[in-house]
Amino acid sequence: MKNVSTIRTGLAIYRKERSPYWYARLWNPLTRLYKVKSTKEKSRIQAREAAIEWADTIDHVAIAEAKAERKTHFEVYAKQLPKSEKDDWKKLNRPGDGILDYFGKTPVTKIRTGDLRQYIEILKGRGLAVTTQKKHLYTIRKVLRYALEDGVIIAIPDSPKLNTVTDKPRPSFTPAEYTKFFDALYSSIGQVGTLPSGNRTVSTLKISKEHYAMFGFLKYSFLRPTEGELFGIRHRDVKKVGGSNPRLDITVHNGKTGKRLIHTLEYCADLYDKIEKMNPDYETDDYLFLNEYQNRSTALRKAGEIFAWIAEKADLRFDSEGNKRTVYSFRHYCIQSRIRESHGNVNLLTLAKMCGTSVEVIDRFYAKKMPLSENIISNLQSYGE
Repeated sequence: MKNVSTIRTGLAIYRKERSPYWYARLWNPLTRLYKVKSTKEKSRIQAREAAIEWADTIDHVAIAEAKAERKTHFEVYAKQLPKSEKDDWKKLNRPGDGILDYFGKTPVTKIRTGDLRQYIEILKGRGLAVTTQKKHLYTIRKVLRYALEDGVIIAIPDSPKLNTVTDKPRPSFTPAEYTKFFDALYSSIGQVGTLPSGNRTVSTLKISKEHYAMFGFLKYSFLRPTEGELFGIRHRDVKKVGGSNPRLDITVHNGKTGKRLIHTLEYCADLYDKIEKMNPDYETDDYLFLNEYQNRSTALRKAGEIFAWIAEKADLRFDSEGNKRTVYSFRHYCIQSRIRESHGNVNLLTLAKMCGTSVEVIDRFYAKKMPLSENIISNLQSYGE
């Protein structure tokens, strides 16, 4: 290449040593590659004119192609997902590794199984569990289905095979540890705890009887300690039921598995009476717990800070295998204690329905490491009446 002459940004003409003709070179910002063509001209002036004419034609085509391509970008079809699909939108907009960050500007016609596999590798690198990886793939496929219905693609690419891992249930409590936690919580009422956070410390809320009721609620209500369940329940979602089976009937609107009606255990009704007495001026739209935080992510974080401080104080932050406990450990204890305290007689299908899960998941994650009580062992050995 010699005698390079720039005509305008991205466009130039040049000569090759063994050719009498000038060549035109045009940079394509979409493909990030050069297009090259012989002008068939020996005159530099005529070569410039031929290069400009060729480039203008290419530019118009490129612009038209770019506009058409933008209409098939993944983000265009993602916008068709209903805003009510909150879990999908969380995965689409996750900071750093969200689906839109990776696929947003990609035409759906160019997404292949290999692209999905590369995205999963990113999620794996960030430590996301296989179940979470599956949920991301499910959301991607939901978006691509809109493109399929529009006829833009003729098939949805196969999902890559995920490396399955051994189930790792979250740590729970033993009955003695559970009692120890609440003893420490009760003795801490009126105190403010501190937690290390990087190079500084974070103060918890002042421990109150409301927090005691909040954590106690988890054993008897079958609720998950999440924004959509325990921290999403308002007073209007709660109905007190008397009669032979006193309880609360709680409507969960945004649970992990969708809307469901929960019939709690009797002690939940007693806890709710105490909550009402603690907050006699509550409105029906008030949240049951930590109502002072309308941002429920903040409420969940504050509950986690209280849990962490009390667990540290009671020497219960880790289980016997070194696994770190979280507020979610109470959900595991709730399900395990229901099986244990019923002497193994509770109907697992009904229990799963109340908990918003399945019998299979209870077996794999909640009951897997639960030691059998003497009553359950006795039940195992019984022959009926």
